Amino acid sequence: MSFNHFSSSFLYVLCLVLLLSCQTKHNYDGGLQTTEVKAERTVYAEGSTTDKLQMSATIEYPSAHVNADVLLKLQQLVKTASLGNAYEGESAQQAVADWMDELEAEYEAENRYFLSSEADEEVRATFSAENIVDASVYSICDGMMSYQVRSYVYSGGAHGLSSTNYIVIDLHNGQVLTETDIFPDKTDDQLTEMLREAFVAQKNMSEEELTERGFELDAIFANSNFYLNDDSVVFVFNPYDIAPYAEGEQRIALIKE
Repeated sequence: MSFNHFSSSFLYVLCLVLLLSCQTKHNYDGGLQTTEVKAERTVYAEGSTTDKLQMSATIEYPSAHVNADVLLKLQQLVKTASLGNAYEGESAQQAVADWMDELEAEYEAENRYFLSSEADEEVRATFSAENIVDASVYSICDGMMSYQVRSYVYSGGAHGLSSTNYIVIDLHNGQVLTETDIFPDKTDDQLTEMLREAFVAQKNMSEEELTERGFELDAIFANSNFYLNDDSVVFVFNPYDIAPYAEGEQRIALIKE
């Protein structure tokens, strides 16, 4: 962290901007085609050669489908899952550019405070931050697409935070599937019990041993963060969801009925 005096003209130096759309990346069964949209941007804080905001987005984006209405649904779902809710009607390239503009504005505003006379003298500083999104088709099983969004955010402190989230979409109609669609005969309580039993079995440890290691079995439930394999449904729990950060991401597989 480098310390700088406050400047009334808080300027940022744009180090690198790269925004491009590549040629078709994949052709899937059912008429789905995708392209890869990729962008990187690095912005340095005013007065610093080390403190910077680094942004990166790599998004596998639906570019063609046999049904034009379904294609529009897929495109919006992918944008929302990857970047948030604010980009309806925008192209993937424009959505990524706007997402980066917003992150840059937030970074500038935060640094303005830390460099301002309002901040205590001992905390006046600039800082580095990082925001990475990598989104792609994870699997397609029986016409159902599991779409994966991996993200990493660092905004100071000992470490950043990684997360992996999934949405499952029916490629025939563009509808998002829930646990109820996959397990129509199971209640939420039954799914929760199945997940907890499967987790204990996968770890091959007793509930007491897992608790001693910091796992919170009571925090395990059907969290809507799952993807499909040919024979199983895999629920994903990110760091801190059910365990300390050091235990990392946890996955629990349930066999399809």
